Amino acid sequence: INAEYGEKTGVLFGVPVSIKDCIGVSGFASSLGIFGWRSDLYPEDSKIVKYLREAGAIPFCKTNVPQTMMSFECRNPLWGVTHNPWKKQYTPGGSSGGEAALIGGGGSVLGIGSDIGGSLRIPAHFSGICSLKTSSCRIPNSSNRGFHPGSLVIQPINGPMARSVEDLLPMIQACFGRLDRDVVPAKFVPIIYDRPLTFGVMRNNGFIEALPPCLRAVDEAVIALKSAGHRVIEFELPFPSIEAVSLMYSMGTADGLYYYKKALGDEPIDPALLPFFYLLKVPRFLRKFMAWISEFTGDPRPSRFLRAVGSQGPENYHRISGERNKLLTKMNDAWIDSGIDALLTPAFATPALPHGSFAKASFAASYTFIWNIIDYVAGIVPVTQVDPDRDALPAQVKKNSGSRVLERRLEALYDPKEMRGLPVGVQIVTPQYREAEALAAMKILADCLKNESIKELI
Repeated sequence: INAEYGEKTGVLFGVPVSIKDCIGVSGFASSLGIFGWRSDLYPEDSKIVKYLREAGAIPFCKTNVPQTMMSFECRNPLWGVTHNPWKKQYTPGGSSGGEAALIGGGGSVLGIGSDIGGSLRIPAHFSGICSLKTSSCRIPNSSNRGFHPGSLVIQPINGPMARSVEDLLPMIQACFGRLDRDVVPAKFVPIIYDRPLTFGVMRNNGFIEALPPCLRAVDEAVIALKSAGHRVIEFELPFPSIEAVSLMYSMGTADGLYYYKKALGDEPIDPALLPFFYLLKVPRFLRKFMAWISEFTGDPRPSRFLRAVGSQGPENYHRISGERNKLLTKMNDAWIDSGIDALLTPAFATPALPHGSFAKASFAASYTFIWNIIDYVAGIVPVTQVDPDRDALPAQVKKNSGSRVLERRLEALYDPKEMRGLPVGVQIVTPQYREAEALAAMKILADCLKNESIKELI
């Protein structure tokens, strides 16, 4: 390296870094699984790649994404399917699934992913690695290839993915605080706590129940933190989670998928996405009728989904923006009143799912995209693995009755014997621009989980 580049220094000097396909690298395409884009070569590096090169990093490959990056799976008609590094019949997550699979399988030590609804965190959870979603405007993303020209409510966020919490830090140091119109001009200042922390814990987000291994991961994290002297208290969202979930679906489909359809043209569409494209072809009055019919199930969630999706007029865009701001204010007030330093939640409602599950379980991502809606910081720490002896569904759930429509979908996909050994993580959340606090809390949890005396208690 010295012979090639000379004597240089930098927080990432000599470190090979893998790059998610949507991030521009000079001389390479960012196809996003679309045939029509496979030969569009970037004339120069995106800003984040420039910053990483300045820090001494060596970009060495680009990694796969799901077609349109609108899925927590990782497959497309152009490049095919990316498999989970632990069990190939399962997805590594998405949309940063190629990164997660490569890092989780030992092929990369550090990668760049992106996140607009969980795309850094879901793959990390599914593939047994760490990741961090910062708040907006921390790491430049203006050179990313995407579909929407822009968004004032939810912005895509670039972030690091690695095999340990410590390995996330150099990318943050290399990119924060730049004098750049796309970045908040505040440098990263690490925090080392000299006191026990107070963690909030939220096992259920109020929208969907997490499956047993995801709840056990939270419980084991709580035991580890308490055993190390930290305080853990219960925390509840200060707003109905269905409000945040509805806003996400409204924002994601506000243009009727116009830009996705324009990019895809006559290309084949991945089967995971077809139900959404078909649904949005249904006239709005028929979707409203379908929503009315679904109310008779006694479960309000399908009805809210059907009413939320689809083209929105400009007046609704401002309404959505205002509702988002109200949720942020409520969350900030609740956080201050609780006195917590960080919040611990399930990373997702399930462990990694079989390929082809996205259309049946997209709502399980409510555990991640709530934090995109209000722009909070959120990171993933691996905790445990699926164990069929400890993670069976409770007997009363197996006989479930009533209106648990969405829960039954997840339970139908869940097989703890087949999933044995799949990794399970937890999510650590902090308020806007509290990345240093999030990383410190993640490091504390990771260290607690490594402690041999604490391991015996879990």
